[in-house]
Formats: sequence, C-alpha cells, structure tokens
Amino acid sequence: RDYGFKINKCYDCARITSMHIGPDYWTAFTGEDRATIAKQMHKSATGIILMRTDGQMMYDISADSCQTGLLLERNPDDNGATAGYSNIAKLDIKDCYIGIRHKYNSASISMANISTLGEGSIGILAEGTDTESTLRLYDCKITSKAACAWLGDTAKGTLAIQNSLLDGKGGKNAVLSYGGVLILTNNEFIGCEYAYAVSENTLTAAITNNKFTGQYINQLDEKHSIVQTD
Repeated sequence: RDYGFKINKCYDCARITSMHIGPDYWTAFTGEDRATIAKQMHKSATGIILMRTDGQMMYDISADSCQTGLLLERNPDDNGATAGYSNIAKLDIKDCYIGIRHKYNSASISMANISTLGEGSIGILAEGTDTESTLRLYDCKITSKAACAWLGDTAKGTLAIQNSLLDGKGGKNAVLSYGGVLILTNNEFIGCEYAYAVSENTLTAAITNNKFTGQYINQLDEKHSIVQTD
C-alpha cells in the first residue's frame, strides 16, 4: 500500500498518540539504504489519511519522506455526511513534497513543524471545494520554498494560520491564494520576497497583525501551476 495509516468511518472520539511514518523502520527491517527507501516513498506515499472521522484526537504524530505528509480527504463510499473534524497536536512533517493536502473535512493543528523537500514543494495545499471544510493551524512553523501555503483556484473552504512562523527559504511568496477564504493572524514571515499574494478569485481574505521582513502584495492577476520536483 502507498500510505502509512488511514482513518475512515470512525464515528466516536478516537485517540492516537506517538505514531511515526517514515523510511527508518523499513531501513532497519529490510537492510536497504535509507536514501533508496526515501526516494521510493517520495514517488507516491502518503503518511496519514484522514477521511470520515468524528472528534479525532492525535498527538505526537510524524511523517517523513512522503509525497504527502497528511491528507484530509472525503469518504468515497458515502454520498451523504462525509465531513469529519480532527484535532492534531505536535505534528512533525519533514522532507515531503506536500506537507498537508486539504481536500475535504476540517481540522485544527497546533504545535506543528512542517518542512518540505525540493524547489517546487508546498507546505500546505488547500484545494477543497466544500465551503464547510476548514483547516486551522496555531503555533506552527512552516518551511517551504515554492509556498508555505497555497489556496488553489478551486478552493471554497477556509485556511486559517495563526501565531505561526512561515519561512519561505529564499523563495518569492510565503502564501499564495487563488480561491477560498484566507485568514492570517499574528504570524511572522521570513526568508521570502513577498509575505503573501492574494488573487481576485479569493472569496475573502482577513490579514491582521502579521510581521513581515520583506514586502507584501495583495493582488495576483496571473495563474500559476503547481509543480513538483525531485
């Protein structure tokens, strides 16, 4: 299989602690070189998949060397109520092409350290088309060169980042918004030419009390494609 663990159709308050996904176990188990296993995982592996789960509580969770660290997704077998809500604390995602991919559902994430791999990598990719889908991050550190956070042009949900550090690793924009609802509050931006860029397709943007070390712009006229690199 191409994922570490998946939770779906969980209708009670499940709790998971100290779960770690990465190449280290397989290196010890198979004797293969770590870099070889990590390269294979980068091709298609997802660390954690959260689908229909009510009141999911997670603590001390990590995903290392995956294509996507954490995926929030719809339950494909249920055309009715498919949304869920998760609380995740002390999340560590490193060396992934996409740190968190938000396609559906809602979650609050706190005390997270998210660092991605490669020139075209993205810390948080929010592209959910459901207006009730919400991803909130508090007290996090997000490090990624292409974008620390990216709201896609099909997004209608909400991405909220608060009290966090966003490091653009020398890239152009820390946050790119082409759709959905963007909320940035009490964050610090470093290592980027522009703190954020918001297109006219963004439904709503609330940006308050942030600290910028570079410049910022508030309008994007052109569309950009998401590119992953090895």
